[in-house]
Amino acid sequence: AAAARNDLVLYVARDAARAADMLAALEFFAPDIPRLEFPAWDCLPYDRVSPSADTLARRLSTLTQLNRPTGNPRLVLATVNAALQRVVPRETIAKSSFSAAPGNRFSRVGTVVDPGDFAVRGGIIDIFPPGAENPVRLDFFGDTLESIREFDAQTQRSNVTLRNLTLNLANEVLLSTEAIGRFRTGYAASF
Repeated sequence: AAAARNDLVLYVARDAARAADMLAALEFFAPDIPRLEFPAWDCLPYDRVSPSADTLARRLSTLTQLNRPTGNPRLVLATVNAALQRVVPRETIAKSSFSAAPGNRFSRVGTVVDPGDFAVRGGIIDIFPPGAENPVRLDFFGDTLESIREFDAQTQRSNVTLRNLTLNLANEVLLSTEAIGRFRTGYAASF
């Protein structure tokens, strides 16, 4: 019924094992319904360790996809812990993602300040986006993006051509000037 109305459905499982069981059932019974996984952090809030990069990338990828209307039905699989965890504001996700498609024009600058691993060789930029299975090669002809190809990190050979690329946030904790100011004010008020 939700698929007929192009609705968004949220399935909240008790724990990760039950969410995995539901995912397996969906893959068997309804493989054509787009589904997004929204995992919980794999550590406790305020713990000395941070969530794994894979978990953060999967969470942020899901939040980015939810921020874009598709007109198609989607199912989000989450756990109770994932649903209760605070998330980055929708506006921040929208402002912080980057999309590219062949034919786009860009201006090359001398200094790049954004975090992340990348390599530039002539008109080719290789980047390994957070949450992606493979790195991506952006091939420029002058200032125009000519192609986007996924490639194998070991062999460096391109294997899949992509129609577009979206780079998401790399972390849910954003240390902006505003966030640091809020923390300092709250910390001083508490202590």
